[in-house]
Amino acid sequence: MLARNLAFLLLWGFTCSGAIIAYDYPTSIGNQTFGGPLGMDFDVNSSISITSLGVYDSGADGLGRQITAYIYDRNTGVALASLVFNTGATGTLINGARFLPLAVALNLSAGFQGSIVAENYGDLEPNLNNVLGSLSTLNTGGGAISFVGTSRYGLVQGAFPSTIDSGPANRYGAGTFIFETLVQEVPEPSTMLLAAAGLLCAAYWKRRVS
Repeated sequence: MLARNLAFLLLWGFTCSGAIIAYDYPTSIGNQTFGGPLGMDFDVNSSISITSLGVYDSGADGLGRQITAYIYDRNTGVALASLVFNTGATGTLINGARFLPLAVALNLSAGFQGSIVAENYGDLEPNLNNVLGSLSTLNTGGGAISFVGTSRYGLVQGAFPSTIDSGPANRYGAGTFIFETLVQEVPEPSTMLLAAAGLLCAAYWKRRVS
């Protein structure tokens, strides 16, 4: 089994593409002070790695309230990653959103169904709610993810928002994330030969020991 696993690691590897902002917000002014969780749904079509979470910053002038962002498994309602954005010029501002890196990247396989959620917007930091769409640019990473559903909201902070809203998949100016696509590399012939040699050696030594 060890030899087989070693050969697999030699034969097949994964590389990451460049960083992609899933919901890329322009600089704009929010129009709603709702403080509950606001979620937008996405499906993973091929493996990705989420490296940062982001939150909409009304006016791109610093956060007036502490905002929390989550990645939820929307089938189980379990949060797989979360980050707290403190007030002020927290994180890195890119267009109309602020980003913080995850301590450990969140790898998601094809078939995963998730939601990006942000909560605690209010008087000093409004979110953006537009039935026609939040004006964010949606980036699929070449089809690695799909934006689905009509967005969702909830009344309890820290809980998965289960109430389905109307409108498009990017109705809100709230949460976002940065991801990379995981591309499987095809091994070079020389690598395949090395792996085959490793398998033969492992089999030889196993026979001698036994």
